[in-house]
Amino acid sequence: MVKIALIHRRDLDPYFIAFYAPLERLGLQIVDEFGLTRRALAKAAGDVEVLHFHWLHTLFPRSGIGVVPGAARFLLLFQRARRLGYRVLYTAHNMLPHDTPMPRLDGMVARAVLRWADGVVAHTDWAAGRLRDMARRDLPIFRVPSMNYRGVFPEPPPREEARDRLGWPRDQFVYLAFGAARPYKRLPEIAAAFSRTPDADAALVIAGACQVPALTARLESAARADHRIRLALRGLSPPDLALMLAAADATVFAATTLLSSGSVPHALTAGHPVVAPDLPLFREMAPAAGGVFFPPGEMTAALRAARALDPGAARAANLARSREMDWPPLAPAFYQWLRDDVARR
Repeated sequence: MVKIALIHRRDLDPYFIAFYAPLERLGLQIVDEFGLTRRALAKAAGDVEVLHFHWLHTLFPRSGIGVVPGAARFLLLFQRARRLGYRVLYTAHNMLPHDTPMPRLDGMVARAVLRWADGVVAHTDWAAGRLRDMARRDLPIFRVPSMNYRGVFPEPPPREEARDRLGWPRDQFVYLAFGAARPYKRLPEIAAAFSRTPDADAALVIAGACQVPALTARLESAARADHRIRLALRGLSPPDLALMLAAADATVFAATTLLSSGSVPHALTAGHPVVAPDLPLFREMAPAAGGVFFPPGEMTAALRAARALDPGAARAANLARSREMDWPPLAPAFYQWLRDDVARR
């Protein structure tokens, strides 16, 4: 039995629910929202064996005069935890925070954590290779596939029912770009590429909350210029997302700075084609029969190529790949690694 402290709120992201639930069934004990303070570390030393970190940038200030002192304080507490006997597990969702205004500082923090951690979780083989380039060579890295969220997100309705509930015409071919609307996702580029397609029976839906006024303005301008572009710039609950994925015909990605993606598994589970940059991450996650991978400047052609894919073959390939992302059957091997190679390291 291993006792682990999560240095984040478990309700922060559905990922936490999907990841930890199978491990708890295997005997893992979890302390939620563990406070990373000198007092908390001293009190739990000898009881909690492993500290589990995910998004490092959430653990120190992101603006103002407290940024550098906050990062330094975090690293000092990290070192203190190691001296007190804690083992440290780090899940590297990305090399750097998305759209970070301070890449040098965030990079320094990430490299320090990789040097000092007792184990690292990567979501693809490609990511594991990138992390090994940054970390010491004897660092244990365990590959946990990006999860498909079966059992966490609701089962989607049939496509026609989803279309009717959303008010989308049944005879349109709908491309979907979903998730929090942030600059790194290059959503205006998706809108521009779509606008160059001639298909009158196609639509692009961009769905997800946007907290960047300038980005909102660019997307609204694109939608005014092309009536086929529809915006739903609001937060998406799990049922909202399941409904949109069920109603869409293809999912479009344009980000080029990712180490992993929690969105691609949603698209694969929906069974429709994935349109994405021709990068190792997307090539590893999505099967060739279920995706169209475009080089720079070729997104418009890729959008049209997605319509030419055999929908049955694409669906079969993507659903098969999604099933490979079932986490519960793989959790016992991870738990053994955590117990033997990290907690007892």
